[in-house]
Amino acid sequence: MTVSRRPETFADEPFLHRLLIERTRQDLALDHVPAPLQEQLLTMQVNLRLSSIRGNYAGGSSEIIMLDDQPAGWLFLRETEEEVQLVEVVVLGEFRGQGIGTATIGEVVVRAGQAGKPVRLRVNVMNTGAFRLYERLGFQRIGGDAVQHEMERKPS
Repeated sequence: MTVSRRPETFADEPFLHRLLIERTRQDLALDHVPAPLQEQLLTMQVNLRLSSIRGNYAGGSSEIIMLDDQPAGWLFLRETEEEVQLVEVVVLGEFRGQGIGTATIGEVVVRAGQAGKPVRLRVNVMNTGAFRLYERLGFQRIGGDAVQHEMERKPS
């Protein structure tokens, strides 16, 4: 099993939408909503999420996480003079629990550490699995609010 990354291309849009619809479906409680309306709401949320990230983190790096030769997730980073911002890391459900997220984030932490920069991120307070993963990887909560935790991993 080889985990790698490559730059996102226009051809990755269908994969990215499938990935983010899966993730967004887990975040939203839409079971009571008719299926056609669910799909419309999910598509709107995904489009807003992508445009927000691409607009608010200009100059960021959008990469597809690969497991061997198969797309397995998405990583969006922005590096500034002071820090590396881990904006998004999402792994398809069928690939979770295999160490893909750990390997990907670990590589980001190593690269940032070599540059002497901390890695910072925000995580939804409801996403307890991701919060535990970040803690296990050495991130500490440095702030936040009732919606999101702000976390940081200082350079080693």
